[in-house]
Amino acid sequence: MEIRKLEYFVAVCKHMNMTKAADELLVAQPSISNSIKALESELGFEFFDRSKRQLQLTEEGHVFYKRAVDILSHIDDVSREMTDLGRSSAGTIKLGVPPMIGTLIFPRLLVDYKKRHPHIKLQLTEDGSLETKRKIIDGEVDLGIIILTDENEHLDTCEILDTEIVTCMNRSHRLGRHSKITPALLEKEKLVMLKEGFYHREVILNYFKKHGAKPKIAVSTNQLATLESLVIQGIGISFLFKELVMDNSKMIYRPLGEYLPIKIGLAWRKDRYLSRASKTLINYLEHKPTGL
Repeated sequence: MEIRKLEYFVAVCKHMNMTKAADELLVAQPSISNSIKALESELGFEFFDRSKRQLQLTEEGHVFYKRAVDILSHIDDVSREMTDLGRSSAGTIKLGVPPMIGTLIFPRLLVDYKKRHPHIKLQLTEDGSLETKRKIIDGEVDLGIIILTDENEHLDTCEILDTEIVTCMNRSHRLGRHSKITPALLEKEKLVMLKEGFYHREVILNYFKKHGAKPKIAVSTNQLATLESLVIQGIGISFLFKELVMDNSKMIYRPLGEYLPIKIGLAWRKDRYLSRASKTLINYLEHKPTGL
């Protein structure tokens, strides 16, 4: 069984599309298709249900996908560990950061970290917390700053910040006269929300569901700057971490009727090799300076 074939298979599973997998890996689409068929012939199973318009994994395909990801992760670990042995203080960290968390954390912590470790490069990818968590588990990033939940069985974590979600609005918005914003009040308003894939969105939608309220989502975006601009212009109201709006002169915020705590932390997969560079960031955040 060739490693290359495993890489092709995992790429197809990622996109559920052979053409997109070929584009990502910079190979011809027939090479992908032939490798998958060869794997299926070698192991005696069909990994994909090809009878539908879009590829779907069979039961055997699901099992093999998990094993393939583990095998490729371990191979990558060996490669990075050997490379790491030849380095001193240098290195690269592939770091996943959701936009809202990045805006909140970077000025306070990572700028200081870079001053202390100038030779370590940070390769950043911006996705929602849920997608960042998936990338950590699948080995696409080394570390990720995510919203911590109780469902972190595959991860080790280090808490960075304890905050809460609040309602934010234009400074002249009529809801500003209320000390707290209840679901009944929110139900009447147009909302500006982050798109699916952001844990922050799930928390808000679950809040509405819990109280039997129906949100009116006017705009969904994956850009924090767009969300803030729409709120400032009075297009709708939204929900942000308290620290992001405390000092914003163009917005006001009010607590929700129910306290919605959020814990933010650094996460990494438990069974993966951690490079020296990754360990420096973990150590820094575990012993972060006060006041940051």
